[in-house]
Amino acid sequence: MIMGTPKMTSMENSDDGTSHKNADIILDNVKLQRVTKTKFLGVIMDENLTWKCHIDGISKTISRNIGIINKLKFYMPERVLQTLYCTLVLPYINYGILIWGNTCKTYLEKIHKLQKWAVRTISNSHYRSHSGPLFHKYDFLNVFDTYKLELGVFMYKYCLNQLPNSFNNFFTKRSDIHSYHTRNSNNYNQTRNKKVFTDQAVRTTGPILWNSLNENVKEAKSLKNFRKKYKLHLFLSYI
Repeated sequence: MIMGTPKMTSMENSDDGTSHKNADIILDNVKLQRVTKTKFLGVIMDENLTWKCHIDGISKTISRNIGIINKLKFYMPERVLQTLYCTLVLPYINYGILIWGNTCKTYLEKIHKLQKWAVRTISNSHYRSHSGPLFHKYDFLNVFDTYKLELGVFMYKYCLNQLPNSFNNFFTKRSDIHSYHTRNSNNYNQTRNKKVFTDQAVRTTGPILWNSLNENVKEAKSLKNFRKKYKLHLFLSYI
């Protein structure tokens, strides 16, 4: 990959930990500097596509912003602290989560712990108090379920042909593979890949999540209604 930065650089992406470190890339007779990570459209990519660098980066910002909320909790009412969370924390979690939100659970746990700190701060609870009911109280999803919700929204839009044309035929229904009718004919065909990154990609995880949803959720009359129903379903595990 060649990145259009002021000083042109190159980075080889690999999802299996292998790379050709001795391979030179020359553009207009100029040897490009090789980098192991770079920011592209606000997301930090590393050469092995682990998204660890991106998560580390946004975690630092989120931690700093929760520190601000923590200082303000003595002077601001609870509802204002909730608004600050939505302003200073949520945007960093939501942005691009469909790309990086299904990476290694160990990496994501870093953000999850910060979220638990935040809801305990907003509620002025003990630092070891159970965070699930607090997430539910404030209508905040943790990072794991935020990914599931956004993935569900992606699949819902796909079913209604509301995505850009580049996603046409992105998934295959089981009914398109065989002609006989079964209970799961309208579900999407699930594919598996030995490579970790491919197995974590939307093309793989999308059908798995969609097929697991309750029909009542999948048949929501609108996107707003789908979000509401699926979010309520996700909150069941918080109480």
